[in-house]
Amino acid sequence: MNKLFGKADRGNNSLEHEPIVFDVSRLRDDERLEFKYDHNHQLIAVQKIKLSLFKEPIEGLAETDIPAGGSGRIFYQGTSWKARSEAEVPISAGQIVLVKARYELTLFVVPAYSL
Repeated sequence: MNKLFGKADRGNNSLEHEPIVFDVSRLRDDERLEFKYDHNHQLIAVQKIKLSLFKEPIEGLAETDIPAGGSGRIFYQGTSWKARSEAEVPISAGQIVLVKARYELTLFVVPAYSL
């Protein structure tokens, strides 16, 4: 079973920072979990989102450094876009990326060499 781990804040009781386990084995290829945090970096919501998958990945260029699993910006088809990395390695500014999917105004990318 694939699992995704997180932490939850339960206030001032003894359960503070109790681990939360999400079973992601039932997510389809076009589904992801999106986590919302408050200003104290406490998890406040988890939402399942549905991506628009591209039939073929399309090249873009990282404008900023993008940490592994994090967000940054890429230049894609003549425009700057917000991007989220789906790679387990960081992406450096200037590196070629492959755009695999889109959700609203965010593109999901991997480094070009990782496919």
